[in-house]
Amino acid sequence: MRRPHPAPAADVQSRHARPHPHYYSHLADLHSLHLCAVLPNVRIMEIDIDDVPWKAELVTHPPAIKDGHILVSDAPGWGAEINEEVLRAHPWPAGPRSGPQPFYGMSPESMGTRPGS
Repeated sequence: MRRPHPAPAADVQSRHARPHPHYYSHLADLHSLHLCAVLPNVRIMEIDIDDVPWKAELVTHPPAIKDGHILVSDAPGWGAEINEEVLRAHPWPAGPRSGPQPFYGMSPESMGTRPGS
C-alpha cells in the first residue's frame, strides 16, 4: 500500500508545503528544488548556506541563488553530478563515536566556525 505524498494533501486543505533537504548537501538541495518546481503549493524551501567550505565543490553545478530565489537548472537530471574527487577527499568519519557526531567530517573545533570566517 502506497502512502499519499503530504504535499497534495496539504494543497487540498489550502496549506503550503515547505520542503527542507535536511542540510545533507547541494545534491539534496537540488532534489528538493525539483520537487518544489512541480508542486503547486510551495511558498518556501529551506537551504543551508553556512556549511563546510567545500560544500559547493561537492557537485559540478551548485544551486544558483539570485535575488533570494533558487534557480532550477536546465541541465539534465538533477542539474549536477557528484564530484567524486571532493567526495573522496572528505570521507565520513568511521568508527564508534562518543559525544557530538561530526558533520561532513568536520572536526569538533571547526563545527563552531562559519565558512569564510
